[in-house]
Amino acid sequence: ADQTSVSDDTFTKVQFNTEVFDTDNAYDNSTNYRFTVPSGNAGKYFFTYSVDVDSETNSNLDSATTQIKVNGTAEYSPEYFFLSNPPRRVPVHSSVFLNLSVGDYVEVFCRIEANDSSGGRFKTSASFFGGYKLIGV
Repeated sequence: ADQTSVSDDTFTKVQFNTEVFDTDNAYDNSTNYRFTVPSGNAGKYFFTYSVDVDSETNSNLDSATTQIKVNGTAEYSPEYFFLSNPPRRVPVHSSVFLNLSVGDYVEVFCRIEANDSSGGRFKTSASFFGGYKLIGV
C-alpha cells in the first residue's frame, strides 16, 4: 500500500511491507520495517533501495533525500535536487556497503520537499529495499 500523508521536509521511515525472500527472517515487514543482523551473521553487507516519491502535484517536487540508518543513526544520505525542472513523481535510489554487528538494524528514511510545502506520498508498490551479506571478504 502507498504510504500517504508524508509531511514536507521531514525524514519519514519508508514502510516496505512486503517480503519476497528472507532466509533468516531478519526483516520486520509489519512493525519496525527494519533489517536486523541475526545471531552469527556479523560482517559486511550490501544494501540497495529505491523510493518512488510522489509530491501529488505536477512540477512540485523540489528535492528528495534518502537515508540509510544503522541503529537510528544516518550512515548514508544522498540528496536529489530538481529545482530547474521539478517533477511530480520520481524514483530516488542508492546502494551502500555496511560493516554490521549482530543486533545492528538497518532502516530506510526519505524526505520530500515540495515547492508548496505540501509533502506527498511514497508509492511503496513501486519501491524496494534489499540486501545481502558478502561472503569471503
